[in-house]
Amino acid sequence: MSLQLRNLVKTDPAKVVELALEGRRRYGNSRHSDDRDSMLIQAYINLQDMAAARAEMPAYYQNHPHGRWGDYLFALTNVGPNSPPGPPK
Repeated sequence: MSLQLRNLVKTDPAKVVELALEGRRRYGNSRHSDDRDSMLIQAYINLQDMAAARAEMPAYYQNHPHGRWGDYLFALTNVGPNSPPGPPK
């Protein structure tokens, strides 16, 4: 599924959101969950829904404390593992 999401994240981000959320429900924290969760956040960004992207970040850091996409996603959302709740200042 990760490859499918990666191929769609720019061309059909709404589909990526749908598939990533379904994958999360079906497979939970599987071996591809880091990639899937990062694609979900990137899809929200491509849909210009920064509130949804930022809202996903705490769960990303909780589920993937050493995730390979953490620094990249921080650069996109400005939400780090110890960021205070609420919109960025």
